[in-house]
Amino acid sequence: SQALDLIKPFLERQFATPAKSVDLATADRAGYTRDEADRLASPLPLLSPKGLYWAMSRASIRMGAWLSSGLQTGIATGFDSGSTLDYVYENEARGSSPLGRMIDRTFLDAIGWRGIRQRKLNLEELIGSATET
Repeated sequence: SQALDLIKPFLERQFATPAKSVDLATADRAGYTRDEADRLASPLPLLSPKGLYWAMSRASIRMGAWLSSGLQTGIATGFDSGSTLDYVYENEARGSSPLGRMIDRTFLDAIGWRGIRQRKLNLEELIGSATET
C-alpha cells in the first residue's frame, strides 16, 4: 500500500499526459532501430571475446552434428524449420553413438525446446476444450 501510494501520482500524471505520436515512416532507413540493426548485422572481429565465443559456439554445433541427429537436422533445414520442430516434438534422443545420443538429449532438453513442447501441449488442450462444446 505504501509503495502504491508513492507511485500513484506519477502513474496518474503519465496517463493524463496525451501520448506523443511517433513517425516511424523512415525507421527502416534512419534512426535508433536502423543503427541497432546495422550493428547487429555487422560481423564481430574474430579475435574479440564475443567473436571467439560465437565462432566456438558455431564450431561446437557443427561438430555435435556429426553425432547428433537433432543438430544435424537443425543445420540441414534450419533450427526454426518444421523438420526441426517435428524432431523436437518427438523428444527422442537419436545419434550415431552413445555420445551422439547424449549430445542430442542435451539439445532436446534446452529450455527453449522444452517451452516449445509445453506450448504444443497447451494448444492441444485448448483446441480439445474448444471442440468439446
